[in-house]
Parts: sequence; structure tokens; C-alpha cells
Amino acid sequence: MKPVRHSDTNYGHYLSVICFIVVILLNSAPSTAQQARIDSLLGVLRTSRPDAARVDVLNTIASVYYPRDRQNSSTYSKHALKLAETLGYREGMVTALCGIGKIQGDQGHYRQAIEHFQKAGKISEELGDTLMSASVLSDIGIMYARQASYPAALEYLRKSMKLFVKLGKKSYIARCHQNIGFTYLEQHSYSEALEHYQNCLKIAEEIENKPLIALALREIGKMYWHQGYYPEALEYFQKRLIVGEEMGNKRIIARCISDMGSICAAQGSFSEALKHYRNSMKIYEQIGDRLKAAGCLVNIGNIYHDQNSGTKAMECYQKSMHLFEEIGDRRGIAACLSRIGCIYLNRNSYPEAQEHLRKGLEIFAELGDKREMALCLNHIGAIYVCQSDNTEQDLYTEALEHYRKSLRISEERGDRRGIAYTTGAIGRVLLQMGRYPEALSCFEHQRALTEKMGERERVAESLGDIGWCRYRMGDADSALIYLHRSLELAEELGAADPAGQSLARLHVVYAALGDYEKAYTYHRRSTAQRDSLHDEESRKQLNELMAEHETEQREKEITLLEKDKRLQALELDRRQNALERHRLESQQRARDVELLASEREIQRLEIDRAMIDLARQKAVTAEKEKDVVLLRKERELQSSVLDREMLIRNGAIAAFILLLLSAALVFRRIRERRRSSELRAEAAEYKVRAAEAQSLATVVESERRERQLQQQYSRRLLESQEMERKRMAGELHDSIGQEALVIRNRIRRAIKRHDPDPELRSDLEKTVETSSVLLEDIRRITRNLRPMQLERSGLTETLKDLVQQMRESTPLMVDAYVDDIDGIFSREQEMNVYRIVQEGLNNSIRHAEAGTLVVRIQKDNGTVRILVADDGKGFDLTEATLESKGLGLQGISERVQMLGGTLRLETAPGEGTRLDASFPHMVLSSVG
Repeated sequence: MKPVRHSDTNYGHYLSVICFIVVILLNSAPSTAQQARIDSLLGVLRTSRPDAARVDVLNTIASVYYPRDRQNSSTYSKHALKLAETLGYREGMVTALCGIGKIQGDQGHYRQAIEHFQKAGKISEELGDTLMSASVLSDIGIMYARQASYPAALEYLRKSMKLFVKLGKKSYIARCHQNIGFTYLEQHSYSEALEHYQNCLKIAEEIENKPLIALALREIGKMYWHQGYYPEALEYFQKRLIVGEEMGNKRIIARCISDMGSICAAQGSFSEALKHYRNSMKIYEQIGDRLKAAGCLVNIGNIYHDQNSGTKAMECYQKSMHLFEEIGDRRGIAACLSRIGCIYLNRNSYPEAQEHLRKGLEIFAELGDKREMALCLNHIGAIYVCQSDNTEQDLYTEALEHYRKSLRISEERGDRRGIAYTTGAIGRVLLQMGRYPEALSCFEHQRALTEKMGERERVAESLGDIGWCRYRMGDADSALIYLHRSLELAEELGAADPAGQSLARLHVVYAALGDYEKAYTYHRRSTAQRDSLHDEESRKQLNELMAEHETEQREKEITLLEKDKRLQALELDRRQNALERHRLESQQRARDVELLASEREIQRLEIDRAMIDLARQKAVTAEKEKDVVLLRKERELQSSVLDREMLIRNGAIAAFILLLLSAALVFRRIRERRRSSELRAEAAEYKVRAAEAQSLATVVESERRERQLQQQYSRRLLESQEMERKRMAGELHDSIGQEALVIRNRIRRAIKRHDPDPELRSDLEKTVETSSVLLEDIRRITRNLRPMQLERSGLTETLKDLVQQMRESTPLMVDAYVDDIDGIFSREQEMNVYRIVQEGLNNSIRHAEAGTLVVRIQKDNGTVRILVADDGKGFDLTEATLESKGLGLQGISERVQMLGGTLRLETAPGEGTRLDASFPHMVLSSVG
């Protein structure tokens, strides 16, 4: 029953908000409770004796470690099993065997896991433990389902559910419904799967078992996802996320976010998908689940692979494979090897692709994972087909061998989707080999299978293949019927790929029947659809780039805010340090004031003591006054002698002062004369410099005029070249091209009217083929001389067409993006822009010996930027600049100067070449 579809207008906004809040909450949540429990159990283990209680403690520790640390969990389970076998403690043996079986199943060792579960089931039956027997049967059924042995899985799961119904264990009954639904879902039996999932959800809600509710919601959402009903799938994943948040279960929350990312990827919202996968991976890393974190990394690589970012995808796959190797998960290692092989296949690196895919196939074969084995065989078959199509080798037989091996595996598993896909692949190989009846049988079988599964898009593809096969068999009328049915169904479904393929094939069939009017009509529709798909792809890429740009801007803003916070904290610390310093300085000043007060008190005491000494001295002076009177006369005699000596000394001092003044005046005069000479010398030097500056300005003006004349000459030369190219292109198209077309059509008409003998017919048909090749050469030369599309479709479409020609005609991997730059340049300027891009691409193709070519033509902040970069051998820029002549780098440089732009060329031997030109809008509007 087809579910009712709901509007998903606001889903993207709600999902982003919910995931952002969840990640913040999880980053702040502590995760020490589990470790505390483990530490407590280890303490009990150290003090326990080797008895049944010790076995139970070992099993409990193993269960606490699972699934966060599978290695430790496996170690403790094995210790428990060994001790239980020694003690003959069979209940402990059952628990340990089940623990070991679960870990082996998670690692992809399904056979070993089943063996351990079967041992546990046998012991449970001997003990008469019906509940444990039913649980073990359920675990065995799950292992068979993972191994793609669906009949055996259903058998064990139904036996398990009968025992649970007998015991009245509703939670276990619900889990059995969930596992049976999963088994039907893997077989693409959607109605049966939905019935069991709904039964599981109903029982879980009755008993209010939130983990079971969350599990059932995920499985129902997964089923809708596989059918392509994305809004319904998102609705169930959102409900499950709410349940996980109520439980506080990080594992459920992380899985919900990852599932939402898968839905976004299926809808083409790759940036949203990447955001969800990265948030999910962070949560898994926090809870220590490296296996799930590695799985998220694989999903991120798948997104990059879908976006044709092979390098980023390869990096993600290699990182995830390293994690799987550390964990010891061989299934994850094999999955990474298979995906890396597909990347090499896309790059046409066939030996590397085969090496990785065969290694992955060997591991899947050892694990017994038939589903992945079939996929690897299909990929290897595709390698042989690509080698046959792209080289002169005929490897279709080898491709058929691998496809048929894959088909046998899918038939053993009952995988109808795998059978349909592989049957169609076999049919296409047989069609290439000319074995039309066998190919037609394969396509009919594929159509019948896809109609039963309700996959209408695949039905449209099958109808198209049937029609094309009938055309190749010579039944053009029947071919038209199937091709029209394929086209109608594809257009009804909005399926672009089968619709485009059917339009192209109808064009060929009608042309072969001579109905050129209809052939032209379908050719136009095919071209229009291809152009619209290209525009849609460009729009999606632009949206993805805008989203990534906005994400980067937000991350930069967050980084700046964090830096501002750190600076504010440092400023606050600095201010606090300054306040502390001021406080200490105030305390120091207070101590200085106290010290000054003490010093003043000491000085006052010293003054008092001096006054006492002075009084004592006065008494002494009074006693000596008598001696003074006696000595006065003697002093009067001596004073006359002293006056005479003073007069002589003062005269000598005055003479010395006059001598110093004279010397100072002479020194000052000499210094002023020296300063005047220096000023005159500086004035003369300034005059010389002014004369030199005037001469230099004259030389610069002369060079500027010469450069202007050279630019005018270059512009006129390029304009004359363009006019000559336009004249030659017109003559080629209007004269030689028309004559060649007339010759080809006349020969075709002669073949139809006169029915010549086989030898003459062969010669005439070869002449028609030669005429067609000649026409294509004339058109190619005409496009190179004068791209007429520039006048009809504008500069943007012409540049896109130029890049597409490069993709189709060279083995280079071309990563291109072209903004809408119509209306910015005049007609002459548009031709210069086109020639700059054309010459940059031709230089990379002819001389670089590169593997990858990057082209960017973008509008940003008032500037048009042209970037052409390759990873080729590069060259010495100095030598190339000196030796460049004609229309090479010199021609590009002159055209950039004519447009008023700037050119930057970065290269070195062995480091590739990067040509970067930019033109401001203000300059563009005034140039020419």
C-alpha cells in the first residue's frame, strides 16, 4: 500500500536546529558513569574466588564494555567461558557464548558467530531454559539475515517468536517482528516488512518500552527511505530522535542524525548530509564507538564520491579503513577496498581498481557476505566493460563471466533487485557483442522483475533497452513502440536519465527510417533536456558551494568570537594586575610617608641637641673674647697684607674671565661660518636632485607613451586577427561545409534510389562516412576560428560548451565552474575573454601533460575572475617570459591588458601551472 506523502517544506530547517541543539547537549554531558561501573566490577573481580560468581562478574564486565569496546568485551567473555567450562557452570557458558557470538557477528564473522550461538542453544535446551533457547534462536536468525541467507533466517526467527508467544514475553515478540521485518526488507518485500514493523511498534507502545519504540521507528523510516518516500522516512526518524533524547541515549541520537544525513544525500542536499554525518561522528567519538565513527566517515566519503570529488572521497575511505584495521573489523576493511576500487574505475585506472575490488571480494567471501560479493563481482564486470569500450581490447567475455557469477549469488539469496540489475548488465554486454536474441531475453526478464517490485524507473530503463535491442535487430517499428513507452513512463516519473536516453535513441531510429523531421524534433528535445540537466547540476553545485561558504563564514565568526573572548579575558587579567599593582604602590607610599615622619622626628631631636651644643659654644666663646681682643691688633696688621693679596688675586681672575669670553666669541664665529657653508652645500644638492627628478619624469612619460602605442598596436593586431578568423570561418561553413553536406546527401539518395551492387554500395557508404568526418572537422575548425555560439547564446553558455568539449575530447579530469557573466562585457571584450580561456585550456592540453584541469570563472565583490590550473609538469616562468612569442602567454597578457585587468601566472618545473586573471567591474564598463 502506497503511503500518503506529506509536505517537507520546513524539514531541513527543523533538522538543522534539532541536530545543533543535540550536539551542544551531548558535548556538555559527562560520560563517567559507565567507567565508574566498570571500575567497581573490576574491584569485585580482584577480591572474588574462581567460582560461579566470578563467571557472572566476568560476563557482566563484558556486557558493560559492549559495544563501546568490543576487544575488551570479547576478552572478558572468553575468560568467563573458559572458567565456566572448568567449573561446569552451564548457565555462565551460555551467557559467554552469546557474548562472543554477538561480537563475531559485528565483525562480520557470521559462521563462527552461528557456531557459538548453536552451542549456547544446545546447552539451553538441556537446561530446559525456554527463554534463553528462544533468544538464541533469534540471534541465529539475525546472523543468517546478515549473511543474506533469508529462508534460514525466517525459519529461525519464526521458531523464536513461537516460543516467546508461548512464554507471553511481549518485548521479545516485538523484537522478533522487527527482525522478520528486516529480513523481508532486505528482500524488497515492502508490504510484509511494513506489517511486521507496525506490529513491533504497536507492542512496544503497549508496554511503553522506549528502546523498542525507537528501534521500530527507525526500521519503518528505513523502509520508506528504500522506497524513495523521503518525507515519510524523515518523519519517523524525527520521532525516533525525540524518543532518544527522552532516554538520554547518545547512541540512538547519533544513529538518528546519521539516518537524516542519508535522507538529505538521497534528496541531493549534500551539504546538509555532510553536516549530519559529521555531527553523528562526533557523538560516536565521544562515546568511544570507533566502529560507528568509521561508518560515518565512509558515508562522508560516499557524499564526496557522488559529487565527483574523488580525492576527498579517497581520503575519507583511507582514514575509515585505517580505523577498521585498528578495530579489527574485516567487513569494514572490505567495504572500503570496494569503494576505493570504484574511485579508480571512475579514473580509468583499471589495474588499481581490479586490485582493490578483488581484495574486497576475497574478504567478503571469507566472511560469507554474499550480498557484497555480488556487488564486487558486478564492479569487476564493469571494469572489463569499460576497458573494452575505451581500448581496443575485447574483454566482454570476462565481463560476462563475472556478471554471471554475481547473478548466481543473487539467485541463491533470492535478491530480486540484484537479479534485475545484473540481468540488465548482462543484456547490455550481449548487445555490445551483437548477440541480440540473448540480450533481448535478458532485458525482458529485467522488465518483469522490476514491474513485480514496483520500481517504475527501472521499468522505463528496461523498456528503453528492449527498444534499442529491437532496433539493432532490424525491427525499427517495434523499437519505436518500446522507446515511446519508455519515454512516456520516464517523463511521468520525472526520471531524467531514462528519458534522455530514450530521446537520443528515438532520434537515431527516426533518422535511420528517413523521417528527418521527427529525428530533428527528438534531437532538439534530447539536447534541450541535456542542457537543462546541466543547468540543474550547475545550480545544485552553486547551492552546495554557497552552503559550504556560509558554513565556513559561520565557523570563522565563531573563531573570531572565541578570540575576542580570549582577548577580553586577557584584558580583564591585565586590569586586575594593574589594580593590584596600584594597591601595592599605595601601600609603599604609605610606608614612605611613615618613614619620612620618623626622619623628621630624628631631625628635630638633632636640632635640639645642636641648640644645646650652641649654648655650650657661646660660653666657650665668651671665655675666648678676651683672646680675641688681644689678637685683634695682630689681625688688623694681617688684614692689610691680605687686602693686597686679594687685590692681586681678583685682578688675575678678571683677566682669566676676559680671556675665556674672547675665546668663546671666536669659537662662535667659526661655527656660524661652518654652518653657512653646509647650508650652501645642501642647497646645491637639492638643485641637483630636482634636475634628476625632472629627467626621470621625462623618461617615465616617454615609456608610458611607448607602452600605450604598443598596446594600441596589439589591440589592432588582435582585432584584425579576429576579423580574418571570422571571414575564414564563414567561407569554410558557407562554401566547403555546404558542398560536403550536399555531396553526402546526394550519395545517400543515390544509394536509396538505385540499389547498387554490394561492392559499389560499400564504396559509397565509405564515401558518406568520409563526408561526415569532413563535416565534423569543418565544424570543429569553424568553432575554433569563430565560436558562433558566442553571438547566439552568450559568453556564459559558450564557455560552458568549450569546457564540455575539453571533457569529451581529452582524457583529463576537468573540474569546472562557470558563473553567469553575460551582459558585463561588450562583444569585442567577450571575444577577448573567450580567447583567454581557450588559450589557457589549450596550453594545459598541449604542453602540461596533466591529469587534472581546474577551471573557475566567477563573479565576486565587483570583480570577474578567471582561473585555469593544472597539475602538469610546469615550466620555468623566467625563460618562458623571455622566449614567449606570437599567441602564447604574450597573447593572453595583451588581451588581459586590453580588458584593463591583472594577470598572475604561477608555475615551476614539476609543480603544475596556475593562470589567474581578474577584471574589476568599474574598469570593464569603461574599457574599449
